[in-house]
Amino acid sequence: MGNLELPGAATGSKQMLKVPVGTYEFGANLISEKGHFALGRITTDGRLSGRLKYDFADWLSSRVNMQLSNEAGQSQLMGDIDIKGKDWNGQVKLGTPQFLGLNYFQSITPSLSAGGEFFWLGGQLRSGLGVALRHSGEQHIATCQVATTGILSAQYAHKVTDKVTLATDLLYHWASREATATVGYDVTLRQARLQGKVDSAGVVSCYIMERFAPGINFLLSAELDHAHTNYKFGFGFTAGE
Repeated sequence: MGNLELPGAATGSKQMLKVPVGTYEFGANLISEKGHFALGRITTDGRLSGRLKYDFADWLSSRVNMQLSNEAGQSQLMGDIDIKGKDWNGQVKLGTPQFLGLNYFQSITPSLSAGGEFFWLGGQLRSGLGVALRHSGEQHIATCQVATTGILSAQYAHKVTDKVTLATDLLYHWASREATATVGYDVTLRQARLQGKVDSAGVVSCYIMERFAPGINFLLSAELDHAHTNYKFGFGFTAGE
């Protein structure tokens, strides 16, 4: 779902009109008892997407994500190989067009871990390197990432009670000197879950999921961006776990 912007000249207004547009999708899932799966989706605008996952061993698994489109340059294929050690994990990514990604994460202590990531885009002759730290406790998780692309991000989540979690996020772009801060919450009730956030740009969003019966959920979502006069509302149902 999204908005299509149209000039408001027909109504005598200089403001852009936002008309909601959307597509329907049909899909099929195939899941084995061992956790292997194949998922496929096709939309009414002609896009086909699929996901595959296969575990060769407890320490070695693979994933494939693909998207096919009749629009030039929109088809993509991405493959991952995940390797898990006793106190570390690594991943190799290969994709189109000419994408290579490597990452490695190592546990230093039971509560502190560190890692790095490298990517290379052959078509654009671009590459980047990033490092990250993660600290976790009984009631909190804190992370920080720095990348050569000029992005600094930090997140902190604190478990206030068994049902309430508060979180903050900071994203800073070194080149443009722009920063965005976000505060969010997650509340789990007996038959419902509430999530919401507000950022420094004034965008407010909320998500509500209510469980009517086992396997049947009702969803409500909203996003308000008053500065850009962009308002989104949605609802839906899910059936099945």
